[in-house]
Amino acid sequence: MLYVGTLERPHVDSLWRHLWVLLGITLLGVAVQSVVAIVVAQRISRPVRAMAKAAQKVGQGDYTFKIEVPSGDEIGYLAERFNRMTSELARTEGELREWGEKLERKVEQRTAEIKAIQVQMLQAEKLAAIGKLAAGVAHEINNPLTGVLTNASLMLSDTPKDDPQHQDLQTIVDETMRCRKIVKGCSSSPARRNPTRSCST
Repeated sequence: MLYVGTLERPHVDSLWRHLWVLLGITLLGVAVQSVVAIVVAQRISRPVRAMAKAAQKVGQGDYTFKIEVPSGDEIGYLAERFNRMTSELARTEGELREWGEKLERKVEQRTAEIKAIQVQMLQAEKLAAIGKLAAGVAHEINNPLTGVLTNASLMLSDTPKDDPQHQDLQTIVDETMRCRKIVKGCSSSPARRNPTRSCST
């Protein structure tokens, strides 16, 4: 009888060596993968945090804040577009502020013009009231003046020239005609055109 065999221990030791090598490779791969994941996450999260900070600044009204992303990938493109958007917002805000200032100046100018027109209209109303008052006063004065002038003219025509009262009556007629001309001048338009003008001769 012939017995042929091999020892089991070398095979078991080889199996364990392979298992330890496989475990080491697995742990090394996990470690490398973790490091790579952390680096990639940092590379992605850093510009994202920068963009979040920039968005907060823009929300507060600071359009001068810029994002510096040196990478040329999608994150870099997004940061570039964000910077361009903030520049456009700053330009638009400047234009709106300038337009608002111009509009405010125009409103002030129009307000001053309206006030000046209101003052002129008030002055015109006052002058019109003065003109109406002058016309009414002139009409009231003309009535007795007409009676005095008529009676004095009749008496003058009936009085001989050598009569001492003839000269007195002539003076009454002349002065009455003078008063009538003054009243007629006050009741016409010159008083409305120039209220400082006197209603004398």
